[in-house]
Amino acid sequence: MNILYQSDNNYAPYMGVSVCSLFENNKEADTIEVYVIDDGIDTANKEKLIALSDHYKRSIRFLTGERILEDEDIVKAFEYTEFRKNTHSYFKLFADRLIPELDERIIYIDCDTVVEGNITGLLDIDMKGKPIGMVQDSLVTSAKTAVGINDNERYYNSGVILIDLKEWKEHKCSKRIYEHIRDIRTYGTVDQDVLNVELHNEIVTLPVGYNLQPIHLDYHYGQYSKVYKHKEPYYSGKEIEEAVKAPGILHFLRYVGESPWHADNVHPCTPYFDKYMAISPWKDYVKKPSGKGGIFKIEKLMYKLLPKFLFLRIFYLVHDRMLKKSNAK
Repeated sequence: MNILYQSDNNYAPYMGVSVCSLFENNKEADTIEVYVIDDGIDTANKEKLIALSDHYKRSIRFLTGERILEDEDIVKAFEYTEFRKNTHSYFKLFADRLIPELDERIIYIDCDTVVEGNITGLLDIDMKGKPIGMVQDSLVTSAKTAVGINDNERYYNSGVILIDLKEWKEHKCSKRIYEHIRDIRTYGTVDQDVLNVELHNEIVTLPVGYNLQPIHLDYHYGQYSKVYKHKEPYYSGKEIEEAVKAPGILHFLRYVGESPWHADNVHPCTPYFDKYMAISPWKDYVKKPSGKGGIFKIEKLMYKLLPKFLFLRIFYLVHDRMLKKSNAK
């Protein structure tokens, strides 16, 4: 398997925990080559990542993210300083520049994940000649219309992306994405939105277990489906239930403003994160409060005090409004 991560130094420990879980649960894979787009990871964290790879007899290679920043045209096109400030999340969209020799499948995985199961099945999925495969987003319904996607069309989450690099290059995906951002517009969820818009008819829908998002761990399907009324084909209750029992990749979308590495969080994925942190080179990591402002403290208090279903309805309305605002032209 070829695996792609990207990280700055702040997220390097969380990425390291994810890499540890990948190695731990995919021991039967003949080879695992991990590529890391390095956006300023320090020597100490790199040494831990290398030691982790050596321990599992795997390979890790660091790619210089600075090479993307050297392209002034790309930097200018992706510059975004409005409601949701842009970081370098778009680096992965130019992976073909950083590893031009690779023409195989590569699995991009966000730092805020754990690989809880065997994911070698991603190598056998029929991609039907399309360049990428993704899991649908659990939190985006009507807000997708703000980026030009119809209510009855799928919208995907970019936390896990199965990329066929050969098809990616033949479809000129990087070039098209750059030109779209340059000539049309940028977006609130920068990389995720542009993938959904520009490559909308070129995405294979992956099983939900390959990017299982926290709301499906905290709310059973009956509650979830009453609030998140998908008009497009979405995963069935049975598919989600089976994924919860045996997830492939768990994606730690911020939950009530916090992540599993924050002190005193209420994130449903925290036990999974803690399990792999304890066997990783970052086992001595000390969790700290998220440091979020008053609005998130109020949200957390509401989560603890309100009936769960009522909280979910309120969260949906606020989050949906935020997404639409972030994509106002």
